Amino acid sequence: MSVRQRRGKQWFYRTMVRLPDGRRERIFGVPKTFGLPNTRVGAQEAERRAVAAALGPKAQSAQTKEVPTIKEFSTHFMEVATAQNRPSSVDSKRVILDRHILPHLGDRKLDAVRYAEVQDLKLKLLGRGLGPKTVNNVLTVLRRMLEIARKRELIAGVPDMEWLKSPRPEFDFLTFEEAERLVVAGRDEWQTMILVALRTGLRQGELLGLRWEDVDLVAGRITVRRNIVRGRVGPPKSGKPREVPLSPETLGSLKSHRHLRGELVFCDLGGRPLTKGRVQAPALEHVQAGRSPAHRLARPAAHVRQPPGYAWRAAQGGPGAARPRDHHDDDALRAPGTRSGARCRASARYSAWHQRGSRGPNWA
Repeated sequence: MSVRQRRGKQWFYRTMVRLPDGRRERIFGVPKTFGLPNTRVGAQEAERRAVAAALGPKAQSAQTKEVPTIKEFSTHFMEVATAQNRPSSVDSKRVILDRHILPHLGDRKLDAVRYAEVQDLKLKLLGRGLGPKTVNNVLTVLRRMLEIARKRELIAGVPDMEWLKSPRPEFDFLTFEEAERLVVAGRDEWQTMILVALRTGLRQGELLGLRWEDVDLVAGRITVRRNIVRGRVGPPKSGKPREVPLSPETLGSLKSHRHLRGELVFCDLGGRPLTKGRVQAPALEHVQAGRSPAHRLARPAAHVRQPPGYAWRAAQGGPGAARPRDHHDDDALRAPGTRSGARCRASARYSAWHQRGSRGPNWA
């Protein structure tokens, strides 16, 4: 029933209409809008008038309105993304547009992208061997673009998006022995970087952006305030600073590592920031014997699960930490209970530390 009465005795209508272009639109309102009495009959008449208005000349003019193509509108979409998103997110959207959306839908007008076109795009991407997660990312960018176009009244609505089920990734965790061998395999300043990553859980960008003013060598804690991703300096991924306590071993290593080359804790001999390409891990084949050669550690972090009551358990987000970790990326830091033996909580989702590297970072 499209006509109803609220508890306050206000009659209203709410219904769906199919526009000339095939899209469906919800319309609702009260009789007072059309100067009609607050009765059932008034609400029914108001509904008829609203439906007529939705299907009238205004709808026809909207149908003949000049609508840009996906390629033409992508310029405005990227301007909006640049103003609202992090640089890394902007780069990801640009790559998705250039590689997946524009080659298939770039010449289509915005209002010509409907459910069938979305399904065809999805099937083409799957046919090229892309995984469900990647396809969902493409659909997310496409949906966001169409949503902006709808808000700018270029299209009447956004077609339905049916997301693919993406299986949860499996993670291969370091054992305590493997973690120790990883530290021993490091040389000089690289060993300090590995140890800090292993004991604190800092992301690679957070390590690259760590400054000496953020390290309290007296109180034994690090304040994470910056993140360097693709050469750009910004706040941490959470958008807020956080404090991480240091174990005695890590604190001693940082004291020995203290230098005067610049404000950055980890830098080259000229005090310049290290880049992702120059951050090469020492050989891990002998550190992780029997593991797949393609294995990679997600973050430069591997929290070791300590027994309850261990003094530095707070470094894992327990009592004493600024706050518990709450981002989905940190699911990788929770060692699964199905594994046998104690494991280090190190993620295997992204490539921050490469197993095949045979040398430490080029500090020159």
